[in-house]
Amino acid sequence: MTKPRKIAVYGGSFNPFGCHHQDIIRWLIEEAGFSTVLVVPAAAHALKSDLPEYIHRYNMSHLGSTDLHYAMPSLPFGSTVTAIDTEGRMLQKHKPPIYTYDLLNAIKEQYGQRFSSAEPVPEFKFAIGPDVRDEFDKWKCVEDIEREFGFVDVPVFSMRATNLREMIGAGNNLWKRHVPRPVAQYIERNGLYQNKAA
Repeated sequence: MTKPRKIAVYGGSFNPFGCHHQDIIRWLIEEAGFSTVLVVPAAAHALKSDLPEYIHRYNMSHLGSTDLHYAMPSLPFGSTVTAIDTEGRMLQKHKPPIYTYDLLNAIKEQYGQRFSSAEPVPEFKFAIGPDVRDEFDKWKCVEDIEREFGFVDVPVFSMRATNLREMIGAGNNLWKRHVPRPVAQYIERNGLYQNKAA
């Protein structure tokens, strides 16, 4: 019997999208066994209100995710990484914020239909960092997410988006080593994070 496709939903602010995000995606595919990773930038974050425009964070996520398909070493054969704008589309119909439980159900409905009816229903899990569990008391429907989808805890890498914003704002060009080249070009072209501390 064919095993169900394992899909990781990797949500976040991606403010900005850095190489550490690529490392997490690689870990989800190479170590955790997911065949598909859906990168989902938060369009209307329930706990953060000082984010750059959604379109910038979506574009950076798209560029960073696409860059992985051309990176070395290459991703395992048959694996896919895609940045999706499901949350942005939901905002066209719903007032903010968009809650994770509702987002996951929308993704399951949208992407579950892309697979053959002969295939088992894909398994969707929500990828989170260790700091996210500390905020569960502020989340809506955590028990429902755990029961219907489940969580996968991702490792922590040394560089964080906060560090990148601080470096860019301080004019420290070392930040370019920690973001995919297409993302670095996008940040410079659009003047993001300039003269801004995190």
